[in-house]
Amino acid sequence: MSSLVSYELNDAVATITMDDGKVNALSPAMQAEINAALDQAAAGAAAGEVKAVVLAGNSKVFSGGFDLSVFSAGDVAATLGMLPAASNWRSGR
Repeated sequence: MSSLVSYELNDAVATITMDDGKVNALSPAMQAEINAALDQAAAGAAAGEVKAVVLAGNSKVFSGGFDLSVFSAGDVAATLGMLPAASNWRSGR
């Protein structure tokens, strides 16, 4: 993974940790990396290597929520692009 998200597998538990060095704002890049880590965990589950997934934040905070700078920048495409990614988490993507 990159510097925004790390993936670690120990004793069949995949831990996906968000760490942007601040409040783990859910930017489009953060969401893409979380999705990639979830895909990695799903592949591990299919292979029998992953039994549970933990989504964690850095040592300071879990997540401050959506990256408000994306909303305030006025980029409608980027803003709307963030919303389906969030709904994928709820739908069990």
